[in-house]
Amino acid sequence: MKEEEQLTTHVQELGVELQENHIHMDRASSEHGRLKQECDRATVAKLDATREEKEVRDQLNTIDGEISQMEQQMRYLAPKSVTNGVDGVRRVVQWFRDNNHDGHHDDVVNGYHEVTAGNRLLFHVVSTDRVAMKIMKQFNQLNLPGECNFFPVNRVVGPQRREYQDADGRAMLDVLNYDNYYDAVFRNVFGGTAIVRDLHLGARFARSEGFDCVTLDGDQISKRGALTGGYIDTKRSKLELHKKHPLAAGKP
Repeated sequence: MKEEEQLTTHVQELGVELQENHIHMDRASSEHGRLKQECDRATVAKLDATREEKEVRDQLNTIDGEISQMEQQMRYLAPKSVTNGVDGVRRVVQWFRDNNHDGHHDDVVNGYHEVTAGNRLLFHVVSTDRVAMKIMKQFNQLNLPGECNFFPVNRVVGPQRREYQDADGRAMLDVLNYDNYYDAVFRNVFGGTAIVRDLHLGARFARSEGFDCVTLDGDQISKRGALTGGYIDTKRSKLELHKKHPLAAGKP
């Protein structure tokens, strides 16, 4: 009788253990299903990331090609000494970036603002004249060809803003949007220029207001009396090329 009770007890214990094992198996099966779903999602995410990476690389390659093409076109529109100077300054600034391990060249790295507009599109804007001198010193030490021109924000001056507008013309500064940090640079480049509807109005503006005028077609009327006009191929415009440059809205 005692052996029968022991056997019954053992069978009951085995039944409880079997039930617990079923519970563990159900939990393991559920966890396996959850992990498999996560694995599937991770696999899909990896494939998406790989595809996105390829798209980004393709875009970067396209942008690099556009940059190369734009810079090549720019070389045909400016003296070789100037374009060599632009390349040289960029090399110098990159040298400062590469050798800025202790922050010693932060003034150059943070103070260089690329280039501005007009025939002065190839002038480099820097925060101070000290930054310009450091760049020129390294430029000379590397024996780089070309000439480099700078607009030091702390030194450059321009005429006072002249707010003038009517139905036929406006001061160019009034239609430009720019960071006030560069105000002196923009006044230096554009402060004496007005936009007018046509040459006749430009001649009047030049005489009465003392502005150099430019029409919407690109004809120019100097306040000293000279007229400049003719067909302008926007595809060969330095300003248009700079505007289309893939990095024109980024940074240096």
